[in-house]
Amino acid sequence: MDLHDMPYARMKRKLYSALFALFPVFNIYATGILPGISIGQILLLLSSIILLINNRCVISSHFLYYLLYAIFISILSILKPWVNIENVFYEVISLFLFFFIFNAAFSYANVYIVKKGVIYLALFSLSFFYLQVILSLFGINISGIIPFLPLSYTSETESFIQYQLGLGRFCSIFEEPAHYATFMSFALSMLLFSEDNKKHKYLILLIIISIILSKSSSGYFLLFATIAYFFFVKIKKSKYKLLSYSLCCLVGILLIIFFARNTDTIMAATRLSELAINPQVSEYGYSSYIRVIRGYIPFIEGSISAKIFGNGIGSLLSWVGFHPDSNFLSITDYNPNWINSFQLLLFSTGILGALLFLTKLFKSFLNRSNLGIILTLQYILCLISDGFLFTPISALFLYFILKDTSPTNEYSDNKCSYSYV
Repeated sequence: MDLHDMPYARMKRKLYSALFALFPVFNIYATGILPGISIGQILLLLSSIILLINNRCVISSHFLYYLLYAIFISILSILKPWVNIENVFYEVISLFLFFFIFNAAFSYANVYIVKKGVIYLALFSLSFFYLQVILSLFGINISGIIPFLPLSYTSETESFIQYQLGLGRFCSIFEEPAHYATFMSFALSMLLFSEDNKKHKYLILLIIISIILSKSSSGYFLLFATIAYFFFVKIKKSKYKLLSYSLCCLVGILLIIFFARNTDTIMAATRLSELAINPQVSEYGYSSYIRVIRGYIPFIEGSISAKIFGNGIGSLLSWVGFHPDSNFLSITDYNPNWINSFQLLLFSTGILGALLFLTKLFKSFLNRSNLGIILTLQYILCLISDGFLFTPISALFLYFILKDTSPTNEYSDNKCSYSYV
């Protein structure tokens, strides 16, 4: 490369890295031209292709075995008479796009710029979240969704905004409170496990309070896991472990008492307490049952071969239509095409596919930094409670998890470090 082109190359890499950090927000909006393709996907796809061609690099091949296996099983699933070929084709293309964008970002995006982008996006999201909270005290409700842009997963932007405003919960610039809580928990880990986390103690506190105010049950799980692991690390290093443990317990009890007096917190906690192995006749029972339990039904009811090898990507809705007597449809007023991420792995690619994916995820787990460990634990919690598997926030999680143990690659300026910059 010409030396005169190096500043321009660095600038392109910085812009690309920032774009990848903003992927969770750009993915909310559709292009309006290509069906099923978001603005974030098309921007990252085109920029990835251009950058990789210009720099003549070979992208990484993380999760290649899983991707090839998933595509192979999905192609075979077309032979079944009940499978909708169009759904399979769309989901396979989406799966390929996810892993192509992820591996291109892993090869080319600068880990420092991506992390800065995540923190800045968290700051903006946090500011807008508290703006929503303050305005709501005066009876004014606002949405963070841009009204004139089409959405990727819903047809009418205006009707979705009205739905959001009627939730009585705050989403900031995201679609759902759970999406906001997941992203902010991710950013919280970045700050808590940085070398200079004391400089950001007020920001950390504001993020924690915002996750609690989001009333997201999955956000509570992530927040609890993050803070618990943080104190575990601190106590482990402390010379006065018993005293540190006692103080942590005391602080924890005081926080429980404080938030237990808050009506909104009690309502959100109800979402956890009503979790059951059968659907309960309540909003929260339905939600918890669907998010955590229901998706195992089609896997359990499937044949031995389906359990081992899977039914193929994009076949769930066809399976539901072909099995109208399944217990999966015990609740008919919820989206029958929704299962959580771990259930999607099992149903679509079977035990074999799930092992291929999870083996890659847990490889070198014990050699990871504290940040790498907590991100892996958060990722697992999201897998078993949320449908985020092939989403932008999942790509960001995997990016930092795998960067934690990866050697310096061709485009890295330095070895991976998680100190906040």
